[in-house]
Amino acid sequence: MTVHVEVVPHIVGARAMTRIVRQNDGLTARIEVARFDDLVELIAHEIEHVIEQIDAIDLAADAGQPGTGVHTVGADGMMFETARAARVGVSVAREVRASLRREN
Repeated sequence: MTVHVEVVPHIVGARAMTRIVRQNDGLTARIEVARFDDLVELIAHEIEHVIEQIDAIDLAADAGQPGTGVHTVGADGMMFETARAARVGVSVAREVRASLRREN
Protein backbone atom coordinates (compact mmCIF):
# COMPACT_ATOMS: atom_id res chain seq x y z
CA MET A 1 0.00 0.00 0.00
CA THR A 2 1.35 3.36 -1.02
CA VAL A 3 -0.49 6.57 -0.17
CA HIS A 4 0.38 9.97 -1.60
CA VAL A 5 -1.26 13.07 -0.09
CA GLU A 6 -1.16 16.39 -1.89
CA VAL A 7 -2.67 19.70 -0.81
CA VAL A 8 -3.90 21.50 -3.92
CA PRO A 9 -5.38 24.99 -4.49
CA HIS A 10 -8.85 23.59 -5.31
CA ILE A 11 -10.67 20.57 -6.67
CA VAL A 12 -13.52 20.97 -9.13
CA GLY A 13 -16.72 19.62 -7.62
CA ALA A 14 -15.21 18.33 -4.39
CA ARG A 15 -13.25 19.32 -1.29
CA ALA A 16 -11.05 16.23 -1.55
CA MET A 17 -10.61 13.23 -3.80
CA THR A 18 -8.83 9.90 -3.73
CA ARG A 19 -7.89 7.84 -6.75
CA ILE A 20 -6.98 4.25 -5.97
CA VAL A 21 -5.21 1.93 -8.37
CA ARG A 22 -4.89 -1.81 -7.74
CA GLN A 23 -1.75 -3.42 -9.09
CA ASN A 24 -0.16 -6.84 -8.66
CA ASP A 25 2.09 -5.49 -5.93
CA GLY A 26 -0.67 -3.71 -3.98
CA LEU A 27 -2.68 -0.51 -3.90
CA THR A 28 -1.59 3.00 -4.72
CA ALA A 29 -3.78 5.84 -3.45
CA ARG A 30 -3.44 9.45 -4.54
CA ILE A 31 -5.25 11.79 -2.19
CA GLU A 32 -5.82 15.42 -3.13
CA VAL A 33 -7.15 17.82 -0.50
CA ALA A 34 -8.24 21.40 -1.16
CA ARG A 35 -5.95 23.82 0.62
CA PHE A 36 -8.51 26.05 2.31
CA ASP A 37 -10.82 23.41 3.74
CA ASP A 38 -10.55 21.48 7.01
CA LEU A 39 -7.40 19.48 6.24
CA VAL A 40 -7.66 17.21 9.28
CA GLU A 41 -11.24 16.20 8.53
CA LEU A 42 -10.62 15.72 4.83
CA ILE A 43 -7.41 13.72 5.17
CA ALA A 44 -9.02 11.43 7.77
CA HIS A 45 -12.06 11.05 5.49
CA GLU A 46 -9.95 10.15 2.47
CA ILE A 47 -7.73 7.76 4.45
CA GLU A 48 -10.93 5.98 5.49
CA HIS A 49 -11.72 5.49 1.79
CA VAL A 50 -8.31 3.83 1.45
CA ILE A 51 -9.13 1.56 4.41
CA GLU A 52 -12.46 0.68 2.76
CA GLN A 53 -10.46 -0.61 -0.21
CA ILE A 54 -8.10 -2.57 2.05
CA ASP A 55 -11.23 -4.06 3.66
CA ALA A 56 -12.35 -5.04 0.11
CA ILE A 57 -15.70 -3.26 0.34
CA ASP A 58 -17.54 -3.49 -2.98
CA LEU A 59 -18.66 0.13 -3.19
CA ALA A 60 -20.30 -0.30 -6.60
CA ALA A 61 -22.50 -3.13 -5.30
CA ASP A 62 -23.27 -1.34 -2.04
CA ALA A 63 -24.22 1.89 -3.84
CA GLY A 64 -27.14 0.09 -5.43
CA GLN A 65 -28.52 -1.13 -2.10
CA PRO A 66 -30.56 0.95 0.37
CA GLY A 67 -29.21 1.39 3.87
CA THR A 68 -25.55 0.66 3.08
CA GLY A 69 -24.37 4.24 3.55
CA VAL A 70 -22.76 4.18 0.10
CA HIS A 71 -23.87 6.32 -2.81
CA THR A 72 -22.55 7.17 -6.24
CA VAL A 73 -21.19 10.65 -6.95
CA GLY A 74 -20.02 12.04 -10.26
CA ALA A 75 -21.42 11.57 -13.72
CA ASP A 76 -19.46 8.43 -14.61
CA GLY A 77 -20.86 6.32 -11.75
CA MET A 78 -17.36 5.25 -10.73
CA MET A 79 -16.94 7.56 -7.74
CA PHE A 80 -18.49 6.79 -4.40
CA GLU A 81 -19.11 8.47 -1.08
CA THR A 82 -19.66 6.62 2.17
CA ALA A 83 -21.25 7.51 5.45
CA ARG A 84 -18.40 5.60 7.11
CA ALA A 85 -15.76 8.00 5.72
CA ALA A 86 -17.89 11.03 6.56
CA ARG A 87 -18.26 9.87 10.19
CA VAL A 88 -14.53 9.16 10.55
CA GLY A 89 -13.54 12.55 9.13
CA VAL A 90 -15.84 14.46 11.49
CA SER A 91 -14.80 12.32 14.47
CA VAL A 92 -11.06 12.77 13.89
CA ALA A 93 -11.44 16.53 13.37
CA ARG A 94 -13.44 16.78 16.61
CA GLU A 95 -10.79 14.79 18.51
CA VAL A 96 -7.96 16.95 17.17
CA ARG A 97 -9.78 20.20 18.07
CA ALA A 98 -10.48 18.89 21.58
CA SER A 99 -6.85 17.89 21.99
CA LEU A 100 -5.67 21.34 20.92
CA ARG A 101 -8.06 23.02 23.40
CA ARG A 102 -6.69 20.85 26.24
CA GLU A 103 -3.12 21.89 25.36
CA ASN A 104 -3.96 25.58 25.62
